[in-house]
Amino acid sequence: MPLLMEIPPLLRPAETVQMQTLAQQTSDQSFEPTPPKTEPTVNTIIDDQLKQKIRTHEGAVPYPYKDSRGYWTIGIGHLLNPENPTVLPKKYQQYAQNQDANFKNNNTTPALSPEQIESLFAKDYEKHRKEASKFLEFNQLGPSGQAAITDLVFNMGAGKLSGFKKMFEGIRKGDTAQVERELKNSNYWNQVQNSRKNWVLENLKQGVFENLIRKVK
Repeated sequence: MPLLMEIPPLLRPAETVQMQTLAQQTSDQSFEPTPPKTEPTVNTIIDDQLKQKIRTHEGAVPYPYKDSRGYWTIGIGHLLNPENPTVLPKKYQQYAQNQDANFKNNNTTPALSPEQIESLFAKDYEKHRKEASKFLEFNQLGPSGQAAITDLVFNMGAGKLSGFKKMFEGIRKGDTAQVERELKNSNYWNQVQNSRKNWVLENLKQGVFENLIRKVK
């Protein structure tokens, strides 16, 4: 009895020829590689949710109007004249009577298309997101708090937010009571609609908790 059994070939001769022919045909064809599927990252998901929240907060108005501070705005919270926000640019003078986003006189004449509104919003969001991330306290917050800081920058600008020194101190200390107290004692709290400011406050506090949990882990 032989020590080793004879192992039959995996393919019979005819099958081998067929496989060689198929391989040759395949090599002669050019295929476009299928790109790998990419799952959305946590940051992408948060950005998408925050963008939708800002759309809800700001509205999407296709004509110039004055916001709660008297600044001329269009689209999704886009300032028309950042250097002098209370002055309406000349090309929009037909809208000079608009006192707020609900003014009915000039609504029938949109100044921007939906595509133009979204294009402006995308640029504004990226700008404010980058400005928000430059605050040292940004990385001392969990994702919820980072979203809140971004919304604050979108609403008032990084320059004004930098003046909230005691609020940022509360973030560094992990003191949510101080964060709440300082935000409520600001002009921001009196100017912004309830739904928005309460959302920002709750997310700031949640972001502090998220960071504390992260430290424990």
